[in-house]
Amino acid sequence: MTEASPEDAAAQRAAEQVRLRKAKREAKIRAGGASRLNKITGLGGGFQRAPSATSGLPKPNSSPEHADPEEIDISQHYYEPAATPRPSATGPPLDPNAMTEDQLRQMMLGFDRSGPAAQVGPRP
Repeated sequence: MTEASPEDAAAQRAAEQVRLRKAKREAKIRAGGASRLNKITGLGGGFQRAPSATSGLPKPNSSPEHADPEEIDISQHYYEPAATPRPSATGPPLDPNAMTEDQLRQMMLGFDRSGPAAQVGPRP
């Protein structure tokens, strides 16, 4: 049985062609994958610019400028707020427990009897 039937030979040729196509496709993917990845990551999603015409000219010797300013030491606090004296009350401090209901009501409404509002009278 060394002879193969024509159907078996055709099936073997078809299987061999499928295997060769698969091998070629994998080789193409492997070869182009690295260059494609480099191309994608190299762009960074932006436009590639053409090299400028002045790139061949020598650059003048100058100190390089940085976008970041020099570091400032902020460990010491230089601001000292000025101490302002608090205005003392015009009268003796009032104890809310010793006040009458009328005095408490006037104080809550914002009318201080010892101030100028007490002389004006109640608001209309």
